[in-house]
Amino acid sequence: MSTKNKNTKISKILDQIDINQLKVLIDEVGVVVLQIKNYGTLNIGNPEFDESSQEDSESSYTTSESGSSYSSESDESSYSSESDDEEIPIQQEQEKISPLNPVNNDNIIQSQNKDSDTNNIPKEEEVNKNEKEEVKKLEEEQLKKAQEVIQKKVTASNTPKKVLRVEEVDEDDDFSNNESETLKAAEYVAQTKQLQNGTNNPVIDKELAMGYLYVNNNRVKEAVDYFTVFLNKYPNVVGAFLGRGTAFAMLSNFEKAIQDFTSAIKYDPKCGDAYKRRGQTLVACGKLYEGLEDFNKAIELSNGKDGDCYAQRGSVYQMLKNYEKGRADFREAVRKNSMDFNSWNHLGLNNNALGLVAEAADAYARALQIKDDFIECYVNLAQLHKDAGNFQRSKDVFNKLFRMQPNHSNGHYICGVLYQQSGYHLAAIKEFTLAITNRNEPISGIAKDPERMCEAWRYRGVTRSASGQFRLAVKDFECAMELKSDDTAWYMKEIALYTHHHLNKPFEEWDLESFYPFFKEGFCKHLIPAALHRYEEQPPFEESISDVDEKSLPSQNVINKVIIPAMNIGKYMQYDSQGFVHNKAQYLMAGMAAIEMAKKIRDVLPEWVFGGLTEEQAKPYIGKLHWRDVMKIAVKWRQISEPNDPVYWIDLLTHEQFEEGFGSHTPMFIGQTRVVRYYCQYQRAFEILKKLLPEQLKIKEDWVKKVQTAKNIQDILDIIKSDFHVITPCKSLYFDDPDKPGTKRTYEGTRLVVEIKQPVGYEFAIKTPCTMPRWKLYDEELTECWKNIVRLVLTRKGKKGEEEALLRAMFDFTFYWYNFMPLSRGTAATGFVFMLAMLASLNYQINKHIPKGMQTDWEAILCDDPKKFEDVMMGWMKDSITQFDVESVPDFKRVLPTVRSIIECFNYCPQVKCE
Repeated sequence: MSTKNKNTKISKILDQIDINQLKVLIDEVGVVVLQIKNYGTLNIGNPEFDESSQEDSESSYTTSESGSSYSSESDESSYSSESDDEEIPIQQEQEKISPLNPVNNDNIIQSQNKDSDTNNIPKEEEVNKNEKEEVKKLEEEQLKKAQEVIQKKVTASNTPKKVLRVEEVDEDDDFSNNESETLKAAEYVAQTKQLQNGTNNPVIDKELAMGYLYVNNNRVKEAVDYFTVFLNKYPNVVGAFLGRGTAFAMLSNFEKAIQDFTSAIKYDPKCGDAYKRRGQTLVACGKLYEGLEDFNKAIELSNGKDGDCYAQRGSVYQMLKNYEKGRADFREAVRKNSMDFNSWNHLGLNNNALGLVAEAADAYARALQIKDDFIECYVNLAQLHKDAGNFQRSKDVFNKLFRMQPNHSNGHYICGVLYQQSGYHLAAIKEFTLAITNRNEPISGIAKDPERMCEAWRYRGVTRSASGQFRLAVKDFECAMELKSDDTAWYMKEIALYTHHHLNKPFEEWDLESFYPFFKEGFCKHLIPAALHRYEEQPPFEESISDVDEKSLPSQNVINKVIIPAMNIGKYMQYDSQGFVHNKAQYLMAGMAAIEMAKKIRDVLPEWVFGGLTEEQAKPYIGKLHWRDVMKIAVKWRQISEPNDPVYWIDLLTHEQFEEGFGSHTPMFIGQTRVVRYYCQYQRAFEILKKLLPEQLKIKEDWVKKVQTAKNIQDILDIIKSDFHVITPCKSLYFDDPDKPGTKRTYEGTRLVVEIKQPVGYEFAIKTPCTMPRWKLYDEELTECWKNIVRLVLTRKGKKGEEEALLRAMFDFTFYWYNFMPLSRGTAATGFVFMLAMLASLNYQINKHIPKGMQTDWEAILCDDPKKFEDVMMGWMKDSITQFDVESVPDFKRVLPTVRSIIECFNYCPQVKCE
């Protein structure tokens, strides 16, 4: 255990039962108390705790990886309740809790002991040296040196009460072979009344102390037999019930343990330790609420002084997903004992689950300052940075973790997800392989978690498929299906086979929309494959078609003239917002799509290049190219960049689904969790909801005022007490309202949806159902927007103001595209690609990143008027446009003739430096 090397002297006294030195400690210092060692909930029940923030994906039909897995456009959630405790900022409060140095999150993966106050956390070598000297001098100055040792322990643990517990000295050492000396030690402890839950009868307490020593040295079966004999002689001794109950619990005989702890409570209703131990055991049995009641009672009986009770109760709240209460309890636990690294770690987990990234990072850093080899905490910290979109920080933490524990299966799994989300598919394959190879590791192995094991197989299949290793990918998907027959790996296997059959064919022949509509709908909604009727599975691999060789690189000409220019365009799609990881594969996707779209427009409309036509001359060309002919190029590149993402046109799903209104679902807040990516939109969406709610819902007059003064969604739910939603308006630019002459018609924008969640909290999300009537209206609006763009381009004459008019027309199209949400996923990325394409078609590109915190799709979705969106976009884009010669990029059909050659480009793109 962690205190072993720091307690050499005291450990020797207790291990060897040196009765003379034990007498010195008891008589002269008075601080040795023999008690039953404590066991935590994690030790007896081993419940699994989530290591991260939830990871929800962009749409309601997508699954979330336990902890998180984001694709290039994923969703997440979080919540904040306003307790009195919240008035004190967490960072200030931690300074009061702990004497450790403040944490610099920028250097969070550095060695914490190096940066911490050495007066508070002594270096291990120094401790060992000092202890050896003290042992040597103990015979000469027993009392003085014993006092120094105890004072060191009191200072290091920051415990106000001067109690040195046997369990804190060494719980791993074997029982002394010197039985007579052991008996003497037990007798002396009993005589001096240094025994927890003792009877004050030296004869009885001597025997009770022996039982404690059996338990504390893990001789639990002997302890059960010993205490059973003891209780036959002394049937009302509380300590014996506690000792035997603890031994039963350590043997996983929870029913008998609970009986013994209940007996202890019967004989001493004020025994807080009995309530705590019974609570731990109830939790191990899955009886969380009963365990919670016992912890409440234990805290009451200890007058709130037992920090471990708060930690135990906090763990239960964490399992119940009541992260606010869990957070409060762990904060109290570290107030009681600022050196409790486990509680700091769990405080970090609860903060992370609440979406409080900075606070979680601080808590993990505190834990690592205390215990710099805390493996579990490194995993949690790496996952936190991954979820927050901090690729390099996460990678650095993983590197340190793997130096300490190279075969950490779960760590390699999460690291694989990090690489996959960042577009490093080949690197991700290696990490998933290590996770799978070490899946049976005793502590970190993922084999004991079937869901995670299934995800590991599926994820490796995803990354192998994306990099062209289709035969191995299919084997991985089949392994996933063996664990879970209805897993989405079946759909991915079909797409892998389809893509393999098209490897040597032109890219235009690769068409995921050609799949059976029920297949696409099933993939989007994660339907059981067996439910698909009339679907004909893909034929097996053709021996004549080899997989993509990962060592096969694009030509230098393609690298220089296609990949690099494309990525230098696409990189500007990156959001500088929490949770959005940089993904070079998506940069390449965006740039390639924009260039191909630009060339397509110029090929179909040669007059596009120079303009100069009159309005009359332009008319024949305006309807020559439909907006969808342009956008389907963007969608296809989004599909090939991550072929295992279900990206489809909604109107090409089943007719029934289209009529029902298939739609996207993006939460800002789930339960108590602030969704890392989208919580920044919460307040703005909340203000819109407050305005629309009285207009769209019939509520009592006195409720209206309460709604207007509400501070958060929970305040409104306390009034309405049911699920509800409002629909945001989206004003037309080109069509009048037939019922209101002189005013433009208003479309349904998105739905701001509030749903009560169990066991606690609520979900606040946007949902955009794409029904057939709605599709028709937006199609008409987008058609007019596109026609206006074409007209402005063809009739431009180089006059002042033309450029701004073109930009605003481009923003109008993008505004309605974002509000339309015509794709099952990928609407945000393809909408931005449209703007890149329009600029490229006119020999321009952006040379400035999207402003920090701005998410262009949300700017449109939470805006009712395209003119307002125009102003927002003009504010940063008008001064960020530079020249780009789109004709300098060779024709893709010539230099990238096959699907294989395109996959090779995606395999290469992580090597390109562009940010």
